[in-house]
Amino acid sequence: MSKQDSENKVATSVVVSDRLQQQVKQVRKSAISVAVRMIFILLVIAGAILLLQYRPDLPPYLQNVVSAISALLIIVICIWGNFYRFIRYVRESITELKKVVWPEKSYAVRMTGFVLVFVTILAVFIYGVDTVVSWVLFDLLMR
Repeated sequence: MSKQDSENKVATSVVVSDRLQQQVKQVRKSAISVAVRMIFILLVIAGAILLLQYRPDLPPYLQNVVSAISALLIIVICIWGNFYRFIRYVRESITELKKVVWPEKSYAVRMTGFVLVFVTILAVFIYGVDTVVSWVLFDLLMR
């Protein structure tokens, strides 16, 4: 093996090691972020439970308001920091919906009618078979 080959292997292993360290840092950062979010979520839940538990004299509408605000806070905490991904998802969804080829109204109405007729025929068939089977089982066999 030449000296240049061994230098290339060392350089490659250093690059791989750097990438691995970056990935480990990203995973740690993500795990810490999730842990902090979970702590905040648990604090919101505990606060709502304590408020509702130790203040039973609150009117029902205020209890509902506390529950709704707690749920809203939990949702905000869950998506905090992921707004960019959420906005990107919405934009990509809108882009994909623009690519959809919608059928003409007459075709849609005709196919809807076809489906309704087919479902009606199938329902009548199943009703008929059920009636015949129940007649055979209960009236003829269990006399």
